[in-house]
Amino acid sequence: MQDLKDKEAQVDSLIQNGEKEDAVASLYELIIAYAKQKDFAKAEALRERLYELDPMAIREIAQTGDIIEQEKSQSLDREHMELWSGLYKDLSPEETNALYYSLTPARFEPDSPLFQEGDTDRSLYFLEKGQLKISFHKQGKEMYLTTLQPGETVGAETFFARTSERTFSAIPLTTIQANVLYPSALDKREQDSSNLQSVVYDFCFQKDRITELLKEQELDRRKQERVRISGTLAVQVMDSGGKPVSRPFKGEIQDISTGGMSFSNYFKTKKTALSLLGRRIAIVCKLQAQGSWQEIKKLSQVVAVQSHPFSEYSFHIRFDRPISSKLVNSLDTSDTSGKSPDLDLEI
Repeated sequence: MQDLKDKEAQVDSLIQNGEKEDAVASLYELIIAYAKQKDFAKAEALRERLYELDPMAIREIAQTGDIIEQEKSQSLDREHMELWSGLYKDLSPEETNALYYSLTPARFEPDSPLFQEGDTDRSLYFLEKGQLKISFHKQGKEMYLTTLQPGETVGAETFFARTSERTFSAIPLTTIQANVLYPSALDKREQDSSNLQSVVYDFCFQKDRITELLKEQELDRRKQERVRISGTLAVQVMDSGGKPVSRPFKGEIQDISTGGMSFSNYFKTKKTALSLLGRRIAIVCKLQAQGSWQEIKKLSQVVAVQSHPFSEYSFHIRFDRPISSKLVNSLDTSDTSGKSPDLDLEI
């Protein structure tokens, strides 16, 4: 190892003396040496340095890239690869390496949650060994949902920004060994492969037993009953101090409860729609209740965003202060119950 450190120092000296050709040759040897030692982070860092030193050293840049990928492939854990074969089969060798080396091993003891309902972290967990209990709270009671086994993922809802908060708890029943994928790791890899994130997304949600079980058991995690209703609302994004940071825009109301509501809108890019997740907003709408118009003005937070075909997105918001159940129950649920509000929001 010290020999490699000495060679790195020699490279610095060669660069300072303007001996670029010799420096390229030395960097090439160093990259291969570190790759053979399975120090891929160091090998890739030196390869970046090689590119910065001489972008025209195409042969050296290409060959070192191939050697790093080859060494990575030879070092893959076969037990892990077999367990997750359904995921990796849709990835190229380069994408396989990118995902595998972005995972961080972790261990969790019984009753030490991976995360709890309401948490805002966005990590995605790949369960390698152990049993994981999934539960959520309803009307103050913890409700058991299912037990996950090795080969299943958990945490995709927040990882892929469908929700800003965990909607259930994941608690080990036995010692858990898992691999953790942090959002920043996949965001970086997405620059290199548009397919990687898509494959991971499809794998997680095609095997999403939790959502399916909720549907089958007709369990509603919402604390308040929601009423389907049509209408238009005006929305304005606010900063943490309650000041507007955007022009108001309109959305189509889908449902409402005492604690929140959902609405839909069309956005040209997914990035723009997802940028609203977790943001503070002000809303105003006018709804018919027992024959008269009732104006609702609320400060709220966007707690979930879901994409639909043709660039449509639905947004679920939570009011800072609830509205009365009497008002919700008196709303006219006909298709013409909503009146388009002015876009001048003063809340």
